Amino acid sequence: MKNRQLWARMLIALITLALVCAAGSVEADAKKAAKGKGPKPPKERKVDAAVTKRPTELRTEDGIVVMNLPEGVTFASAEHRGKAVWVHGPSGQRYWLPIEDVKMIKGHKASVEDISDSQLKSFGLQVTAARVAAVMQSVHPAPGTTLPSSNRTVWEDKVLIEMSIKAQIGLPQMSLMLEWAVFLGYAD
Repeated sequence: MKNRQLWARMLIALITLALVCAAGSVEADAKKAAKGKGPKPPKERKVDAAVTKRPTELRTEDGIVVMNLPEGVTFASAEHRGKAVWVHGPSGQRYWLPIEDVKMIKGHKASVEDISDSQLKSFGLQVTAARVAAVMQSVHPAPGTTLPSSNRTVWEDKVLIEMSIKAQIGLPQMSLMLEWAVFLGYAD
C-alpha cells in the first residue's frame, strides 16, 4: 500500500514538473517578444551588506530556522535592531541573523558587468529549476525540517540562497542578476 502511495506521489510530482516546464517554455516564447521592455536595470549597485563571519542560522521574523549558513555568505542588510541584523532574501522577504555572527559592510558593490547574455540565460533556467525544487521540497520536506510547507516564499528563498552559496556569489549580486534575467526575458 505504501509503495503504491509513493508511486502515486512520484507520478503527481512528474506531471507537475512537466506542466511547469511546458508552461515555462510557452511563457518564455511569449517573453521573447517582450524582451527588454520596461526600465533597464543598473549594471552595478552599492548596498549595505551583512557577511557571515562564522557558521550561523538564518531565521524568519517568527524565529523559525530557515537554514544553517556557512561563513562568508553576503546579504543586503535591511537594518540593525537589538541583537539582530535584518537582511533581505532573494524574494525581498526579511530574515535575521545574530549580530555577533556578521560583519557589516557599507557600500558593498554588486555588479553584472562581467556577466554575458548566455550566462544570464543559463542563470534564468537555473532559477526556474530552483523554484520547481522549492515547490517539491515544500511538499516533501526532509526529516527534521521546521519550515511550514505552506510558506512557499521562504522555501524559494532557501533554495535560491543555497544556489548562491554553491555558485559563491553574494545575494546582492544574485538579485541584480535576477533583475537582468527578468529584463531580458530569461526568468520571471
